[in-house]
This record gives sequence, structure tokens and C-alpha cells, in this order.
Amino acid sequence: MEVAQRESTKDELLELLQWMREYYGLQIPEEVLLSVAEKIDSSTHN
Repeated sequence: MEVAQRESTKDELLELLQWMREYYGLQIPEEVLLSVAEKIDSSTHN
């Protein structure tokens, strides 16, 4: 259950970051968004 919870949190963070990128017209690679989402997610679960 914990793993599923963490995945959905990371997915939600990634979705939010993608929305922000589109809304503000930022040129941020997908890999960077994934990395940021993973780091935020891991820091909130420690």
C-alpha cells in the first residue's frame, strides 16, 4: 500500500510541474521534471 501511495504522490507532483511548465511557458526538459518530482516526493516521506 505504501508503494502505491508514493507513486500517486509522485505522479501528482509531476502533473503539477508539467502544468506549471505549460502555464508559464517554461522550457524545462521532462527529465528535469521527473527528477524534481522524485526529490520532493522522497523528502516528504523521510
